Amino acid sequence: MSRIYLRKIIPSDVKTLYKWGQDPLYHNTACFEKMTSMAQAKVATDCYMARKYSYAIVLAETKQMIGLIELYNHVPFNGAQPICEVGFLLQKDYWHQGLMKEAMDKIINFAFNKLELKQVWAVTFADNSNAQSFLEKYGFEYVKTVDTFIEEIFRKELYFVLTDR
Repeated sequence: MSRIYLRKIIPSDVKTLYKWGQDPLYHNTACFEKMTSMAQAKVATDCYMARKYSYAIVLAETKQMIGLIELYNHVPFNGAQPICEVGFLLQKDYWHQGLMKEAMDKIINFAFNKLELKQVWAVTFADNSNAQSFLEKYGFEYVKTVDTFIEEIFRKELYFVLTDR
């Protein structure tokens, strides 16, 4: 039995999103929006609720939201063809317990079997070694590094791809 399940974002998730939005760790590693007010968290919650394939990662035992995972179209800055990207964030209290692998299994199964995608991409900052290690262990292959400009700072983004076999 799975320890987690995925569900759509709901209005009561605002408190969790606000907590993450106040923690610089999530902004620096996952580019999660900085939040200084519940009003900002409400806007973020509404955005996640409006996205077709954004899901809360929820602990089955407690029904507590512990992360986010989503599929979305990503248009690279260099004007290349849009790609389907998986974005993910797991609350730091739950790192290194195999929970993100369970969530990734669910979203990748959905992407390949229901949406019939042939590839799913993931992008991470060059200094986020935890995400890179996770992606590589999961089977994503490193493709390239791209210099990008985010919030007036140049950062390197690493692109990974997982191809349906």
